[in-house]
Amino acid sequence: MEADEDGFLYPRIDMDRCAACGRCESVCPMAHVPGPAEPLEEPELIAAKVKDESLLMKSASGGAFTEIVRSVMRKGDCYVWGAAYDEDLKVRHICSHNDEQLSRIRGSKYVQSDTGGYTFG
Repeated sequence: MEADEDGFLYPRIDMDRCAACGRCESVCPMAHVPGPAEPLEEPELIAAKVKDESLLMKSASGGAFTEIVRSVMRKGDCYVWGAAYDEDLKVRHICSHNDEQLSRIRGSKYVQSDTGGYTFG
């Protein structure tokens, strides 16, 4: 992966190591943009909003994300993966299994995330 002038990572082929098999081109999301999805026969809307005002003010999804994750966590020993800022303000994926870690992955991050080097919270 190589950063462009804005710092976003894109795949780059090392031509010295390329075997010209074409496998990378067949799966590359940059080369194969999916077409429009089939329209739904009957459009459906589902909306949710938590009643807890303090949680609502911390959330970008009306609090739905936090409540859905909490309900899953209550069912047993499980983990939720999400994007969180690290100490260098880079967005990385972390594993969350408690409310403290959950607060780190709550909210929108409008930057490219680093999906490598996962950490467990």
